[in-house]
Formats: sequence, C-alpha cells, structure tokens
Amino acid sequence: MFEGAMDQDMLKQYLADSPPTVVPLAIKPHFEALNDREKKYAHYISRAALSGTRINLRQVSPESEAVYDFIITLHKSCNGTSARR
Repeated sequence: MFEGAMDQDMLKQYLADSPPTVVPLAIKPHFEALNDREKKYAHYISRAALSGTRINLRQVSPESEAVYDFIITLHKSCNGTSARR
C-alpha cells in the first residue's frame, strides 16, 4: 500500500543495500602508530565505553537494552557466524 505512493528511485533511499555492504575495520596499523601513553589511554577509554554500554542504551529508549540482549543472544547462539546452513 505504502510502496505505491513512492516511485522506485525515492523508495531506494529508504531501503537497505542488497546485498548489505560490509566494511572491515583496520585498526591495528593506527594503534601501532600510537606511543605507549596513547595506547594505554586508548585501552582504558575503550574499556570505559564498553562498561557504559547499558547506561547509554537505557538513555536512548526503554526497550533498547532488551534489543541489545536479544542481539547478543543471537550472536552467541550461532557462535558469532552468520553463515547459513
């Protein structure tokens, strides 16, 4: 019903890429370029960010923490791989 209200070019702006785009993150060369003090800072700031995940989720919306738990459960259930069987 809603699709008929938009032409195909406009509709493409609201749809996800198919197949989805995957971009690998290459952090190692950037991390190795840091001095020891910067590496230590990066380590502790990343730990703080991870520790604060649930606080951030609760501040976004009441259901976001449950969605996060669901995604983590799905990830664990397939051992971190999304390969189809």
